[in-house]
Amino acid sequence: MFILFLKLPNYSDSQDNLFKLISKFPIFTVRLSPSLSLYNIFTRLSQNKITLLNSLLENNDREIFLKGSIIWKAVLDLKFIDFTKRLFSKLLKDIVFTPDIGKRLLQEQEEDSQFHTIGITFLTYSDYPIENTQEQKQLLDWLKNVDSETEEKEWGKFIKNSVISDEKQSHWSTFLEKILSDPKPFGHLILNAAMERYQSSNNAMGITISEEEEKTLDLV
Repeated sequence: MFILFLKLPNYSDSQDNLFKLISKFPIFTVRLSPSLSLYNIFTRLSQNKITLLNSLLENNDREIFLKGSIIWKAVLDLKFIDFTKRLFSKLLKDIVFTPDIGKRLLQEQEEDSQFHTIGITFLTYSDYPIENTQEQKQLLDWLKNVDSETEEKEWGKFIKNSVISDEKQSHWSTFLEKILSDPKPFGHLILNAAMERYQSSNNAMGITISEEEEKTLDLV
């Protein structure tokens, strides 16, 4: 995988050449590399090459799509590491993915559940259709059926970091209320994230959760 990352910044600006390079590596050898190595490599990426990497996610070939998702996960995570925040926040500031990318990964049946956590990351960078009641139901089902602490942490990040437009603010509040009003099916990390986001989003309107309610939710 390290060899793949070394080659990535040097591929020519051609989708065909990029797909050929990606196809050479077996899918289960593609893993996330240490952040320092990634930093040294991705500092050589330009906006044009970031755009070209998007073509991996649009490919119909399952393996190319999955490998591309792993690479993108590594890129997106750099945005939250202290020594890479300034560079990657600027480079990735306009990145938005369609929710279908995250959903496709969450539907993966591979034994390796890394694809589920990667799917959640893509949902975080999407304009999730929270205004749709069926989409809310699907999201609640995912949150109730978490397979690991790693996945729960990723859902917590999704709740905390998803961009909420003014138009969707009320829909997100309704969704978070559904979690907080029936806390039993959800993990502690998800409940904490939901409470934090609900309060921060609604403070301006004077809506808060009391200390007594926090105790009921086992959040204090």
